[in-house]
Amino acid sequence: MLGLTGPMCPRARMHPYVRGMAFLMSLGALPLALSIGDAATSRIPLGIVIVGGILFSLVLTLFVIPAVYVFLSSKKKKSGLDTEPVITVNMKKDNEKLS
Repeated sequence: MLGLTGPMCPRARMHPYVRGMAFLMSLGALPLALSIGDAATSRIPLGIVIVGGILFSLVLTLFVIPAVYVFLSSKKKKSGLDTEPVITVNMKKDNEKLS
């Protein structure tokens, strides 16, 4: 039953969850980036990379990719490439004889 909730939920309801989860994941890795004490010199760069990567992927996923999609789809509509080919099928009725 839970497997059906992902594809069936509207896209507008998924964005707050994606934003919230990415924000919480970056907050969870923040102590790693701000660590002090023994072996902090090896943990700080790892934490910075984790937090920066999560936030960068969040911005890319929520803002850049939809903007590029809208831009490219508008260019496609202007150029006339979005028209689908018309396929005609000659179907005979059941009561007609096939030749």
